[in-house]
Amino acid sequence: MKEMAKAMKEQAQAITLMAQQLSTRDKDPNIPRLEVGQIRTTFADFKKIGPPEFRGALDPDMAEEWLTEMEKVFTIFPCTEEQQVSYGTFMLKADAEFWWDGARRLLED
Repeated sequence: MKEMAKAMKEQAQAITLMAQQLSTRDKDPNIPRLEVGQIRTTFADFKKIGPPEFRGALDPDMAEEWLTEMEKVFTIFPCTEEQQVSYGTFMLKADAEFWWDGARRLLED
């Protein structure tokens, strides 16, 4: 039981780190930004690229690997920051999706 709690804590820390890294990346002046309405991409277009899903993992390195892969996708897929959040969080499944639902509710409060 303690191992499960420890694993969940590590997973939460890894996903929090991913969110911080995305936030830092979004502030990088060397990465061009798109304004809403500047480009029209759809979720179907995004799915055609074959973005990876993340189901959560006991190993924080797996979360880091998923984040790196998603950053690669968004490097070649032009979309707004809002779309990046929506599309990226859609790729969270199972335990990762459950964690995100809870984290999102906390952020909205």
